[in-house]
Amino acid sequence: MWLKTLCGVAVVVVVAMLCLVRCGVPQDTLMLARVQAAMATDTEASDEEVRSKLVAQDQAWRKFAELVEKREFGGIMVDADFVELVKQVAALAKRQRVLIERNEDDAEFNRQALERFELLWRDAERYLAK
Repeated sequence: MWLKTLCGVAVVVVVAMLCLVRCGVPQDTLMLARVQAAMATDTEASDEEVRSKLVAQDQAWRKFAELVEKREFGGIMVDADFVELVKQVAALAKRQRVLIERNEDDAEFNRQALERFELLWRDAERYLAK
């Protein structure tokens, strides 16, 4: 009797491990990265437009960080370093939003930050599409 129970438990453990091995981030993660990577900032955008886009970057990176934490069967495989980098970028986007809300931001730095976020989206999209 105990042998039958032990075999049943072993089968469940093996199936669970196979599911975990084949689980990755949701496909929506790649779609979000593609949409964000495709957005280009107008070089003639006003300071307010740039500020608005930076606030939107906070929202997008926060959503992206949530998605890379999720796992689903058949999802996109990512390593822990990628997840950690996404969390760090999301934290930077949040910090930039806070600076904007406090009116402690700098127009030139805002433009540079937005350009860097756009480059990071392109890198994330390439990584996930591999």
